[in-house]
Amino acid sequence: IEWYIDKQSRKHYKDLYKEVIDSIYHGKNLFDLVNFILMKKIRGSHINLNTIHNLLVINKNFLEKQGVVCMQEMNEKKIYAIRCKGYELKKAYENRQLNNKVTTILNKLSNCLHIKNVDKFLDTIIDSYGYIGKEVPNVFIECLNNRNLFLTVGYAFVLGLAGEDIKILDNSGKDKKVNEGVGINE
Repeated sequence: IEWYIDKQSRKHYKDLYKEVIDSIYHGKNLFDLVNFILMKKIRGSHINLNTIHNLLVINKNFLEKQGVVCMQEMNEKKIYAIRCKGYELKKAYENRQLNNKVTTILNKLSNCLHIKNVDKFLDTIIDSYGYIGKEVPNVFIECLNNRNLFLTVGYAFVLGLAGEDIKILDNSGKDKKVNEGVGINE
């Protein structure tokens, strides 16, 4: 998969497949690549958020194979459920006509993840939920002891906050509640 960094000149591009394979081959996690692509999306590039979601799942599997503690407790369904929590926060702000605040929160959280500042990330989450009078999901507290797990949860949440309408259908084709089982240890 290739995407152009500069759509005007089409001179610079990244081969996403090559980047992923190179990172894994050299034993590096994909958080920097996830952040790079996410920032492009936030700044207006037409990048499918499911691509970033899939990178998080690949990274989770890579970290698990590397023996990172607690990653086996995270699965694709939980990553998706956390993403839905981010989307729910976005909708809560949109319902109150606070769309500009979503962009600000999105930028703050993305920057916190990029510099791996857990404290500032949590401060922003607490402020964001407090502003609209909602309770902060427990999943953030449950993963404080593991930086890789926290980054996975954080990026999944930010994906939802940046995202479009997300749904999952059960086998009968009906909408399914996706927020069940969000806790890490459930």
